[in-house]
Amino acid sequence: MGNTEHRKWEEKSDVYKQAHHPPSSHAANVISGKELARQIHKEVQNDIAEMAAQGSRRPHLGVILVGDDHASHCYVRNKTRTATLLGMSSSTIFRPASISQEELLELIDRMNKDSRVSGLLVQLPLPDHINERAVCNAIAPEKDVDGFHIVNIGKLCLDQRCMVPATAAAVWEIIRRTGIETVGKNVVVVGRSKNVGMPIAMLLHSDRTHERPGGDATVTIAHRSTPLPQLKELTCLADIVIAAAGVPHLITEDMVKQGAAVIDVGINRIQDPVTGKSRLVGDVDFEGVKKRAAFITPVPGGVGPMTIAMVMKNTLIAEKEIIFLREKEVMRSVMQAWTRKRPTLFRDWLSALAYGTVLSEYKMFRDASRASATGGTFSTKKSPKTSLWFNPSQIISE
Repeated sequence: MGNTEHRKWEEKSDVYKQAHHPPSSHAANVISGKELARQIHKEVQNDIAEMAAQGSRRPHLGVILVGDDHASHCYVRNKTRTATLLGMSSSTIFRPASISQEELLELIDRMNKDSRVSGLLVQLPLPDHINERAVCNAIAPEKDVDGFHIVNIGKLCLDQRCMVPATAAAVWEIIRRTGIETVGKNVVVVGRSKNVGMPIAMLLHSDRTHERPGGDATVTIAHRSTPLPQLKELTCLADIVIAAAGVPHLITEDMVKQGAAVIDVGINRIQDPVTGKSRLVGDVDFEGVKKRAAFITPVPGGVGPMTIAMVMKNTLIAEKEIIFLREKEVMRSVMQAWTRKRPTLFRDWLSALAYGTVLSEYKMFRDASRASATGGTFSTKKSPKTSLWFNPSQIISE
């Protein structure tokens, strides 16, 4: 073996030893998902207030809740309550667990066609006799605030702009807003579900220069068939560990290297051995792992609040897209009316617009040159008399 190759193996060995034998313990920075969620709430609230000031309607979140699952009812209440606090409107349609798949799909179709609904979600899980994939694909992609539609998942995989699944978006925003570096880093995602683990991996591994920027990280996905010793080897070398397996306390202190960032997506209800009461825990042994990690999210209070915040943000995005498409259709109608009634004038207007822009830029350049030569100043404001814009209502009324 050459000297260069020998040094490379020594370097790899040193990294492995450092991962298994960290220099000293310390307390991790506990990331408050509630605080980050408040930041997003404020941003969404400001956007909604601005939309309302411009005369646009407020976003409306439609929710379909099937069955009597206690956790699902709690999640829906939190979502609709948050929507109200942010200035959105919302509505929840309750259906019994006995509803047929055909009836549910018909309900979704009606809400897809309802112009008052900006964003739509069907709370999961659903009863066993209903195909969840068929239900997710029935929601219009542009209203799919959960980001589960096959079109949105496909666009996500192609690094295109889309409705990003809310939990994956929550993890991405936690990493981004906390300032955790991802470029060139090793990331292990524990869990391969199509709604959580896979979208998180896609966000983190994709190119940061693409249409939908990613994390440019080296991502490894582990799952239930990954042997525990192998999982430990992978997580011990990871700069970022994202636990989304649904197994209580799967990630323990000895599985995390010193200074890693640990994001806990798991939500598991277990019985407290001391009190005998049930409580929520994550996939990470929080008390143990926080001694070695640099950053860690708690359960509850970590990814959960951020997921709801991202549903709100997706609902706002859906409404903005509706407004954009509506304005685009109005402008198209105006242009058609203009060209149909005044074709010659329309051509002259385009020519005048192009000429006027060039002339205006020339005059600004000339004035700037003169000002520079004389040490004076100049204004870039255009005279309202030379405005080339027109009132579309006048055209249509002619």
